[in-house]
Amino acid sequence: MPIIYNESQIGELRASVFTQAITPEEKAFARQQTLASIVIAVLALLLAGVASWILSRTLLTPIFTLKRGIGSLAKGDFAIELPNDRQDELGELMADINRLSSVLEQNRASRRRWLADISHELRTPVTILAGEIEAMKDGVRSLDLNGIDSLSHETDRLKHLIDDLYQLSLSEVGGLRYEFEKIDLAESLHAIVKPFISRAKTQGLRLGVNANGPHYVSGDSIRLEQLFINLLNNSIYYTDSPGVIELRMYQDDTNIIINIDDSAPGAAEGDFDSLFKPLFRIEESRNRSLGGAGLGLTICKNIVEAHQGQIIAGQSPFGGIRIQITLPAL
Repeated sequence: MPIIYNESQIGELRASVFTQAITPEEKAFARQQTLASIVIAVLALLLAGVASWILSRTLLTPIFTLKRGIGSLAKGDFAIELPNDRQDELGELMADINRLSSVLEQNRASRRRWLADISHELRTPVTILAGEIEAMKDGVRSLDLNGIDSLSHETDRLKHLIDDLYQLSLSEVGGLRYEFEKIDLAESLHAIVKPFISRAKTQGLRLGVNANGPHYVSGDSIRLEQLFINLLNNSIYYTDSPGVIELRMYQDDTNIIINIDDSAPGAAEGDFDSLFKPLFRIEESRNRSLGGAGLGLTICKNIVEAHQGQIIAGQSPFGGIRIQITLPAL
């Protein structure tokens, strides 16, 4: 270091650097420092190892559990229940996987029931057709107009079921075409109901309409016509004579509400949500000769949802079922 006085260097301060201990005291101090450093390093490694083991047990164990659970789901084993007593993000993830496994198991069971029900519905008319044809071939039943009418009836039933299945599959995957336009729903409903009034009368039913318009919606006229035809057919099929069916339409601030009420028979409270499931039919109606395969309400639900609306079922004041449709109003 230079020594400066009055802005002039008058000397230098120098210090020698020792690279190793020379005196016994220096050597003893160096040995002590080295030993202390080694002890501290060993203790630090031991503490780090213990802390890492505890952290790995705390963090990796639930991750391994999640991994096993996801692996089971990937293999198709949906009947899993991950143990979960955590309150952190990993606990939330494990709870979500448990919910996912439950939903997947329910969907698989529903798909199996769906396939079984479809097979049953298709097998019934085919079995009848095969029996009728076999009876005619064996001469047990004559090939006359009555026999042909019976075959035609079962063929129409099979065709109707296949058409419903096709319409349902299209509506489920969004394959139905919709061309939206401004529609006076009250005017359309009156035109749709008109041919059903005489038909209901022949069945011993009184069909009334209370829909004073105009009530405008943005919708597809063909699909809305299909919606109300399905609902009216359903009400006529499953309403005992003498009975009543009433359609009422009104509008609030943002929506148009259509209620379709019919008289007995009704449905149990727990069946209302299931009415819109494919192939679901109330137990008392399974042997009704006019009943379909139970696909109409499912198609109706898909049509209403495509119009950004909602359809629900409930108790009717006439003792039957109320179908309530809510559509956004223009």
